[in-house]
Amino acid sequence: MGSLAGLVFAITLGMVFIIASLPEGTAALALQHHWTWLTIPAEVSAEFKLILPEVPDVLEWISYALVAYVSALLLISLRHHQIVLFGRGIAVALTATFLLHALAWVGVIGFSVGKFIVGITVAITEFFSWLGDAALREVVTPIVGLFAPALGSWAWAGALAATATVLGLAITLGPRWMHATAKVAAWIALALAVLIGLGALLSLVPASFWATLGSIFGTIFSWLLLILAIATTGQLFLDQLASGVHAGSGRLGVTMGAIAIGSTLAVLMLVGNIYGAYDFYPAPVAEWAHNTVLSKEPKFDATVTLAVVSLCTIGVLSNLGRMRQEPDLTKYRRSLIYTIMGMITAVVIAAIDKATDD
Repeated sequence: MGSLAGLVFAITLGMVFIIASLPEGTAALALQHHWTWLTIPAEVSAEFKLILPEVPDVLEWISYALVAYVSALLLISLRHHQIVLFGRGIAVALTATFLLHALAWVGVIGFSVGKFIVGITVAITEFFSWLGDAALREVVTPIVGLFAPALGSWAWAGALAATATVLGLAITLGPRWMHATAKVAAWIALALAVLIGLGALLSLVPASFWATLGSIFGTIFSWLLLILAIATTGQLFLDQLASGVHAGSGRLGVTMGAIAIGSTLAVLMLVGNIYGAYDFYPAPVAEWAHNTVLSKEPKFDATVTLAVVSLCTIGVLSNLGRMRQEPDLTKYRRSLIYTIMGMITAVVIAAIDKATDD
């Protein structure tokens, strides 16, 4: 029951988060394609973004929140005589902020590799399609045509029997060099026969049946994929909250909080070119980021960053009186995985925002 309640809560939180982060062009997109189900969420998202503070103001508050976070780390380090907590928090936050920008590099590499794989796949598919059409036109059709006057609609059976007889004789009675060639030809003929037979059988089924079946399975798959995406997004946000709660609880807690701060700062710098982040990218990476994920006004990302930094600061200060129990390695590893997934999700949303805005 607890797992079901957690799933429902994650789905609810994910829906709120996704609606709040919908791209600005969603309303126009819904109107253009007559997606009435998307109109209300798009309008709610637009209204929500209107009430968010301007990015320069949020950036100023983030600076104050970061100063408060660093001060809180220093306070608990001195209070519990563990100065290593201060050093670890600062080092991990800085490292996470800069290393997680590698997602931009991954984006460039992935985009290039994806284009290459798609190109190769299309070329191979077109080649085999051409080969199949040529074999059907130049080999199969003429052979079947030889038996058409005598066998009529059963000409294909006569052609298949004749082909099997010729290949069988070549394999059993022919010279040794002919055996391997005949076996390969036999496998090719068998594959063609199976494909042609399946095609003939499937052609007996009304097209409306396949359309209905595809619609049913497509709808089920789409809803399952949507629920999974919403639940995952909600769980990602819950994990950010959990990282903030544990932000000052021992070394692992400090590490989790620092990674949460670093990841949100990295996303904000990547999608908004905050603090001139693109100046430190190689030219191809900067060009990719500018054309793919750069947002005109990343209000929502800035607000999320402010919320995470503030929550982590409160989490650190809650350990000032008594150090709470440190989270275990399982929570730490899960937090790390969700951090990476969260960054990918944020970059994908930013890319959709950029595409709809353009």
